[in-house]
Amino acid sequence: MAEITTRPTVARPQVNFWQNKKFQDRAITIGATILCIIGVIIILFPVAWMLSTALKTRAEVARFPPTWIPADPQWINFRDALFSTENPFPTYFKNTMFYALMAMIGETLSCAFTAYGFARLRAPGKDVLFLLVLATMMLPWQVTLIPQYVMFVKLDRMHFLGLDWINSYAPLIVPKFFGSSYLIFMLRQFL
Repeated sequence: MAEITTRPTVARPQVNFWQNKKFQDRAITIGATILCIIGVIIILFPVAWMLSTALKTRAEVARFPPTWIPADPQWINFRDALFSTENPFPTYFKNTMFYALMAMIGETLSCAFTAYGFARLRAPGKDVLFLLVLATMMLPWQVTLIPQYVMFVKLDRMHFLGLDWINSYAPLIVPKFFGSSYLIFMLRQFL
């Protein structure tokens, strides 16, 4: 006759509720979600306050304690801000977009070519040149502000490249076509 054998029962160790992996994962997820929601509220608070203030009258803005919801929303404030004659918003917007687009094109072209050269090409002294580029990050822009202005005044007097270097976009845009050490560094690391 066949003998029936039974396996001995192995006592499983009791897992504490707090040591349960599923519970720990769920607790971490809930904690991270709550932390993100708190961060979003903190970040969006100024935006909500700005929108609330934009819909108030001048008297409501000056009132203390401030109120969140305006008594009578002033939607005309947006029309006045966008289309007033004393603040030509469309002109400001056009100037900003022109400068931003030109600066973006200049930085992207110059930094991409330079970073590619540092990352992929072999040349003697390449690492020394890259260290010199990185060294320029140590100079704060406040140190170079006045010498840069003096240089642009001299370029304007010389009519260099036929550009007006003072009271024009040229000093804002032309230097962007010579690269930024930080962006060159970041693109080199990427490439």
